[in-house]
Amino acid sequence: MSEKALSEKALDYLRKWNSEAQIASISPIFRNIIETLVNEPHMKPIGNIEDFDTAKLLCTLQDRTRIKMFTNPKGVDHLFLADSQGRIIFGSYSLEEFF
Repeated sequence: MSEKALSEKALDYLRKWNSEAQIASISPIFRNIIETLVNEPHMKPIGNIEDFDTAKLLCTLQDRTRIKMFTNPKGVDHLFLADSQGRIIFGSYSLEEFF
């Protein structure tokens, strides 16, 4: 997998919660995941991260980054990506089912 630059759309999402140094340290695996998510037409950026702490951990990748999910009472799915320290990197939601 080549390490390519993030698109402006992805960078706009990431700048909500990350410094430029944090963005630069995002693993190639997460870069690909973020690019895929921001290019899905049904995915929208999360406006706040209040549900991040209560989101269910779905998996931890080999580089120790984490994928978390939360479904709010209205049935809206929130997907969060966290770094190896558990800090949010990315958040998105969809009114359509993920799985």
